[in-house]
Amino acid sequence: MKFQNAWAATDPTYLNPMPRNNDKSRRASHKEAVRGIYLDFEGFKDSPPALLGISVDEAFEQVVLDPALALAAEAKGLRVSTLPKEMKRLMKESKKTGRFIFAYSRHEAKVVGEHTKFGEKFEAVYKDGRKIAKRWFKKEHSKDALPDWSLQSFMRFIGSSRPRYLGYGNATSRLQDVRDMLEQRGSYEALTPVAKGKWTRLLNYNRYDCTGLKALMVHATAGTQAPTARSKPSRRHNELGSISGVHHHAK
Repeated sequence: MKFQNAWAATDPTYLNPMPRNNDKSRRASHKEAVRGIYLDFEGFKDSPPALLGISVDEAFEQVVLDPALALAAEAKGLRVSTLPKEMKRLMKESKKTGRFIFAYSRHEAKVVGEHTKFGEKFEAVYKDGRKIAKRWFKKEHSKDALPDWSLQSFMRFIGSSRPRYLGYGNATSRLQDVRDMLEQRGSYEALTPVAKGKWTRLLNYNRYDCTGLKALMVHATAGTQAPTARSKPSRRHNELGSISGVHHHAK
């Protein structure tokens, strides 16, 4: 399903101009958080991302950006594309629908700037989830403490956490293992159950981080007001319940 069709059907501000990001990347209203485009990359250091997760309203999509993973993408019914092509598509939709793009930390903005020509335009509509969450936490929970400023720590604080089976910080090794075995064996069906499980867990890990960030932003901005009154919040379900229950099985 193309996000454009889903947005146009539910959002009366479709085709309205994108508001200027006057609050910069560290501020967001509740309405902006609810309507945001959420991104999460998985990949190797100093290289274009291999996987892109996108969450908008109730829709979630994953796009494989590494041609070496095309067979694994096909096995899961995922599109294969390139980072410049996907950023062009998302920037166009951001402008048409008046939605900001959210990601956790500066990583995604840095990657877009380094590997596409859309860096400056991306910065204009980009919201830094970690900065927004830190600002909210220091203001509303100054007497509390977190072990660090990671997404996982914030999620635990608001009542959710990444399922244990997904692990932490294993994305790069999982990518490498799946790529290596695909190259060696030439088909997804020929992968070992362990390798297939790593691919499945990587996809679930990416999904959790992408939709988890949205849950955090919606929670952290709950007391803010929108800068404009033309758009209305989209239909949405209980984010915390849905992201904690993501389970897929390896093919």
